[in-house]
Amino acid sequence: LIAFFGIGVLTYFVSTIAAVIIEGDFRKSYIKRKMEKKIGKLSDHYIICGIGEHSLHLIDELVSTERDSVCIDIKPDVINRVQNLYPSQKYIEGDATHEDILRKAGIENAKGIFATTNDDNVNLVISLLSRKLNPKIRIISLCDNHDNQNKILLAGADGVVSPNYLGGLRMANEMLRPLVATFLDSLRRDKNKNL
Repeated sequence: LIAFFGIGVLTYFVSTIAAVIIEGDFRKSYIKRKMEKKIGKLSDHYIICGIGEHSLHLIDELVSTERDSVCIDIKPDVINRVQNLYPSQKYIEGDATHEDILRKAGIENAKGIFATTNDDNVNLVISLLSRKLNPKIRIISLCDNHDNQNKILLAGADGVVSPNYLGGLRMANEMLRPLVATFLDSLRRDKNKNL
């Protein structure tokens, strides 16, 4: 009785642990393949490389205007956060400075790419690699240090956005030209393009 009970408990314990490990790996693998198939069917979509606070606003704008996009980030917890906020958002977990990751994101068929990491050097590499893989793609890069703007433009970016610089200009406009700032905000918020 003790031998049968011991063998039964051990078998149950081993099979439960094996099921959790195997199901977890199979499930992740299945979800990854399914996501790659969805991304493979996209064209004229946008790619977002690096998900930070700026990127969340960007994703929100793309989702609200019903534009297809693919997010790339190296951190699984960041990808999980995006999944929770935007369940239908397509994503790839990986390093956007690698050619194969950008190819998986469909860079050859993409309309535009956003390099939005917190590191100007990484954004520069993404811009350079994107221009190489798709010469016609529109590249917009984030730039923390305003002095790096020209370097990123030389690497192939079509536009560079420096949040600190733009934030300072916006504050000045709010103080010196509040009516203009309010009018421009109303244009931006008009989703139906009536204005």
